[in-house]
Amino acid sequence: DVMDLKGALAKAGIEHDKIWYDKDNDPSEKNMRLGVRNSRYFLLYLTDGVLERPFCRKEIRWCLMYKKEVVLLWKQEGPGSVVSFGRFFADCGKKLNDDSHEGLVKILHSTAAVPYYLSGDFRSASMSELLRKLGHPQDAQDERRFGFAGTPPMVHIGYCREKVSNARAVRTGLETLAPQLRDQVRVGLD
Repeated sequence: DVMDLKGALAKAGIEHDKIWYDKDNDPSEKNMRLGVRNSRYFLLYLTDGVLERPFCRKEIRWCLMYKKEVVLLWKQEGPGSVVSFGRFFADCGKKLNDDSHEGLVKILHSTAAVPYYLSGDFRSASMSELLRKLGHPQDAQDERRFGFAGTPPMVHIGYCREKVSNARAVRTGLETLAPQLRDQVRVGLD
C-alpha cells in the first residue's frame, strides 16, 4: 500500500526524491529521525496497528518535537483498514515496553484525517484532498467534481430524515469531544 501511495504521489507531480520513506533508505533510528527533521510534511498512514509500532511512535514524537505539518491518511478499505477512528485513540493509550503513551494522542488532534480509498472515484477524491493538504496545486476540475472547493468539512454525517435526532446527537457528541469541530461538522439529511 505505501509503495502504491508513493507511486501515486510521484505520478501526481511530487518529485520522487522529495518523498522520504524509511524502507527506501537506511532505516536506522538516526536516519529516520533525520528523515522526519528534514521533511516539510509528516504523512502518517493510519492502518491497523500502526500506533503500536515502536519506530512509528518514535517518528510521531520527532514530528511533534520538530513541529512538522501533519497529514493523517486513514485507510478505509482492504487489509489493514480500520473502521473506527476511536481505535487509533485506543492504540495511542497503550504502553509498549519502555515506551509510555504520553503525548501520542496529540498527533490525532493535530489535523483532520483524509479518508483513503484504494479504488474508483473515492480514490480520486482521496488523492485530490491529500495533494491539497500536501500543498500541491490541485486541479480545479477535481474540486468541482468532488464538491470540496475551499476547505472541506472535517466530518460529514449523512442520515435519512427518520434519523434526524440521531444525526444531531452525533454532532453534539463530536462537539463535546472536540469543541473546535463546531464549524467543521455538517449534518446531511437525505
